[in-house]
Amino acid sequence: MIADSQPTLKVCCACGTVLPVDQFRLRKRGGTVRQGRCRECYNGYTRAYRAARRSKRLRQFTAQFRRAKSLTRVSALIAGTAAYAGGLDALCRQWANSLRTAPPAVALRAFGVIARMAEYLDSQQRQQPDVVTLTDAQLDEEIRRLLAGL
Repeated sequence: MIADSQPTLKVCCACGTVLPVDQFRLRKRGGTVRQGRCRECYNGYTRAYRAARRSKRLRQFTAQFRRAKSLTRVSALIAGTAAYAGGLDALCRQWANSLRTAPPAVALRAFGVIARMAEYLDSQQRQQPDVVTLTDAQLDEEIRRLLAGL
């Protein structure tokens, strides 16, 4: 008779500890094949990978925002990045988290972008007229002005 060939212990390739096999995730493509990292190491790796991706996306946004010339491009960048982050609050939280670990020069550039973005958002709030109180002629003029800006 052949003994059960499934091992009960496995060594994690990341931390080197010997753990029971059920502490290793199953691979997606194999039915019984297990990951090389234990669950704790795999979760830590995944968290770090996702944080690096978010940080890269924020750096790309910062670079694009600094190069943006038109207000429509700035508006599109803010809206797209906020939607990607899960809202403006989530974007600010992600930015704050990435700035905690950033070198001082990177943090200073990011604060410049944040100041410019806040200035833009403030100017947009001041520029928006109350369309309920506008006359038909003023409303037509406002529509023409907005279309000219596109």
